[in-house]
Amino acid sequence: MTIQVNGKNVELPYNIETITHLLTFYALEDKPVIVEWNKAIIPKEQYATAAIQHGDEFELVHFVGGG
Repeated sequence: MTIQVNGKNVELPYNIETITHLLTFYALEDKPVIVEWNKAIIPKEQYATAAIQHGDEFELVHFVGGG
């Protein structure tokens, strides 16, 4: 399945089915992150049940500390 993440086309492995899986794939599951899915912000409570479809568009915004 092909989706778009932060403006780039990505071919996902077959086992990536939900936003939770997607965040784990990108090693963001334990980090503060905002997920925009097809131009809508998705509440964290929906990550485990939101089923990803071919052609979906995601923006993943995570925070990086620094000085």
